[in-house]
Amino acid sequence: MRKTTLAVAFTALLITTLAETMLIDSGKANPFDLPVDTSITIYDPNYIHYKDKQYENSTVTLNIKVILVYGQYNQSWAETVHLDSICYSLDGQPLVYIGNFAVENYTNYGRDKQHFFMYTATVKLENLSEGSHTVTAYANTTAYLNYRSTSYNFTVDSPYQAPLIKVLSPTSQMLSPSSNVSLVFTASGAINWIGYSLDGGENVTVNGNVTLSGLSSKNHTVIVCANDTFGNAGKSDTITFTVDNPEFISEETPQTPTPFEGIFIAGAIGAIICVGLLVYFRKRKY
Repeated sequence: MRKTTLAVAFTALLITTLAETMLIDSGKANPFDLPVDTSITIYDPNYIHYKDKQYENSTVTLNIKVILVYGQYNQSWAETVHLDSICYSLDGQPLVYIGNFAVENYTNYGRDKQHFFMYTATVKLENLSEGSHTVTAYANTTAYLNYRSTSYNFTVDSPYQAPLIKVLSPTSQMLSPSSNVSLVFTASGAINWIGYSLDGGENVTVNGNVTLSGLSSKNHTVIVCANDTFGNAGKSDTITFTVDNPEFISEETPQTPTPFEGIFIAGAIGAIICVGLLVYFRKRKY
């Protein structure tokens, strides 16, 4: 009876060990359900059927995976082809290259005994404006084989993020020869009010870009402010610019005579005095 019990216990232990070994080997050697193909994929922001993924933060993590299957198209790949770069484009802007990425080497993978490298690059997309965004990833190899991912859309919609405002014109330290200066700006978010302050004055409500007219010839400052529907307030950087228009004289600035005008006026006054004295002495004479 004792021998039978020991045999049963040993058999159960052996089955358990083999099962654990199979699970471990299966999880390590087969991280994918299907045979892999050379590809580039954006894993985050991930795809949601029929709608964009939404984020409540202006910082979104971008995770890109690139798989190079050696020998898939050319047997010489195993020795000659490697990943050269990973880059991405956000909202159609110029490509941004990611300097660091992790590499994993898989050999004898699956029933097809595939050999491939998987590269993973992660970067944070920061200071994103509210609204819809599109990101596309690209991979370049040393054999001049280039790959492009599917473009993914995502949305930043945060009740905690203040409106982002940028003044495009005037630019800082700009010199304007005109007393009329265009105020051009962008504002992102669920804006329900926007205005500007000139030279520290009261806010002036506007519906969009405006012209600052009748500016005197001196240094000026302008700030654009905005509120959103969540009650958040935002403002632009302070822009300092200069108006230099000698032909324009503001109502607040008195006109100062030039040296030539001063001499002319003094001479005219002197002439009037001389004529008056001349008439006076002539009358006394007679």
